[in-house]
Amino acid sequence: MSIEFLTNLAAVSGVCIAAVNVIVEVLKAFWLKEETSRPLAVFITSELIVFFVMGAYCTLEGITLNFMIGAGAFFGGFFVSYGAMFGYDKLYGAVLERLKQAIHGEEDV
Repeated sequence: MSIEFLTNLAAVSGVCIAAVNVIVEVLKAFWLKEETSRPLAVFITSELIVFFVMGAYCTLEGITLNFMIGAGAFFGGFFVSYGAMFGYDKLYGAVLERLKQAIHGEEDV
């Protein structure tokens, strides 16, 4: 993986997180009256946006959609929903902390 790819991935995930936040705030104003339904709305909206973005990317690049791409988009939706619920900086803090643990070989997870 190149640094350009990782930079683009971070930018796209940031845009997806921002889009999820805007959509959920609009839904909250018009449709979501209970605070307990907000995490579910964030998760569903995240998954839909990530599947749409992945489908658009595959269409533009001429990549055939298969199970592994769908599974990757599904797990990418978890990252986007985590970032939308808890914040972009907390998402990258958690990911970087896990990477540091993996690099240094710490078993405490």
